[in-house]
Amino acid sequence: MSDRPISEQRCHARQSGLWSAHLETTSGQRLHCLLFDVSEGGARLRLDEPVAVGEILTLVSRRFGTRGARIAWTAQRQAGLCFLSEARLAPAASVDPAFLRSRAELLRRLAEAGESGIRLAHLADAFERKARTIEKRQLTPPLSVRKDRRPAPVDQ
Repeated sequence: MSDRPISEQRCHARQSGLWSAHLETTSGQRLHCLLFDVSEGGARLRLDEPVAVGEILTLVSRRFGTRGARIAWTAQRQAGLCFLSEARLAPAASVDPAFLRSRAELLRRLAEAGESGIRLAHLADAFERKARTIEKRQLTPPLSVRKDRRPAPVDQ
């Protein structure tokens, strides 16, 4: 293990969120999980069932598709995945603000229930800010050429 902080060890930018998914083990067992963040190289997730470091499994998600992965680390009810194939992320601009708000509400409920309250509340606030930013972009009219800039007719 490196002495550097984890944030300095990362090779890929992360996309934070809260997405439902499941893991399929090599024995065919299906483990439901929540994805907290995803990058080209892996993902961080929350799950209730224990998994072993080094275990090979398949991540199945509507948003991110099906990916082969290896468990890189585990902590209490969390695990880190290292993808065995490249991940393709959807562009952030395609996120529906209503979706972000629904996830923010879910995070607030989890925070109230005592599940890492402050961190989840901060993530919920970030979702709200992102939703407002996307809505502002959608409301801003595109640049247009003014029609009164045509050349004046020449008198004959």
